[in-house]
Amino acid sequence: LADISDGVPDDVRGLVNRTYLVMLMGAGLDAVVMDPLDAEAQAFMRIVKERDRRTPLSRLLLRLHDVTAAEAELDISAVDGDDPRQVAVYKTVQILTNQVIYADSYLGA
Repeated sequence: LADISDGVPDDVRGLVNRTYLVMLMGAGLDAVVMDPLDAEAQAFMRIVKERDRRTPLSRLLLRLHDVTAAEAELDISAVDGDDPRQVAVYKTVQILTNQVIYADSYLGA
């Protein structure tokens, strides 16, 4: 999983990996080689597997999973622009789907 974020600064590398993990699960991934100590990645996987809709972020992650499974794009209307975690996930989806050119400072843009 970490190969997708090779060369990405450490402060955003985990977010890239976790967001990509949700997308891969939507595409049918059933096994992954990843850092077993990454508690947030474990949480993202649990949210998807259990269809946990309790938080705004979990609802966004499920939406990302579902649109990926449907081979569709994540619509900005699914994102609460006042929630920095949701905005960070959305911006990460944009770089992973080549909608925006990657730069190390992509979260600040």
